[in-house]
Amino acid sequence: MSYSTVADIVNKLGEGDLAQLSNENDPNVTNDTLIQDAILKADNMINVYLRGRYSLPIEWDDSETGTDILNTISSAMATYYLFSRASGVPEQIGNDYKDAMQELKNLQKGLTILNVKTGIITRGVTKTNKVSDDRLFFT
Repeated sequence: MSYSTVADIVNKLGEGDLAQLSNENDPNVTNDTLIQDAILKADNMINVYLRGRYSLPIEWDDSETGTDILNTISSAMATYYLFSRASGVPEQIGNDYKDAMQELKNLQKGLTILNVKTGIITRGVTKTNKVSDDRLFFT
């Protein structure tokens, strides 16, 4: 499952700009394969960050409140990848990419929580009922 689609990237950039970015042979036609490759690269990076915290693939609960977050991150990253391969990256696209990476780090650290059905992976935490007064001394 992709976190974003070609249509999301078209909505973000517009058909004409996206065609120029994605197709060197015919700048009037979008190269959907190249765009899908950029989305796949973005989604793979997202999964790298989420892998230690969430069970993958992510299954959303009924409200699907987290899909917008991952869609925004995936779209920003895919757009950045398209610009970086074709020409210089505009400042706003670069800032969107930096924001997306920061949000991924927040998700990885648990500072932002996704509302998912598949569950959050908890790191091994050792719990004990021992206190400092339970020390044993051997003589």
